[in-house]
Amino acid sequence: MFFAPFVVAAGCTGEVDNCGSYGAPVPSPRIKNGIERDSQGSFVRLAWDPPTDQLATLPKRYYDEVRLGGVKDTAFGAVQVAEVRHTDVHEVTVRFADAKKLAWVTVEVSIEFPDVREFTDCEHPGMPDRQFVVLSLTLDPDGVLTASSVHAQVDRGAI
Repeated sequence: MFFAPFVVAAGCTGEVDNCGSYGAPVPSPRIKNGIERDSQGSFVRLAWDPPTDQLATLPKRYYDEVRLGGVKDTAFGAVQVAEVRHTDVHEVTVRFADAKKLAWVTVEVSIEFPDVREFTDCEHPGMPDRQFVVLSLTLDPDGVLTASSVHAQVDRGAI
């Protein structure tokens, strides 16, 4: 007698996945004022419009859990981020470790936000989704921002 194995992966059948319909937690992300400097060094502020729909009620602690997702640069890893912090209602500040290394370089900083299902009543199967905003900054030899782009992306968790 031959028995065929029957495997059902948990979370794969019949589960609700409605988080994507809730909208973006960081709609219309943009760099606020270019590269800024203060007594502590160089930083850039990411701003966004208030979320709408079901995500309009995301608590402050959702944004407080923001963290660095990664850094890539054309200076062989010389650019480092010292801190990523939620600093205002619709704003995150990325502070760089060494302002002198922010010259004649293109740097891409990935900012990671938590899965919205931990803060709302939306549901999805599998591992947590990862919400990112990616900043691409090009600086001239004097450290002046000459080009930038910002885009949001969602990496869906494995099922």
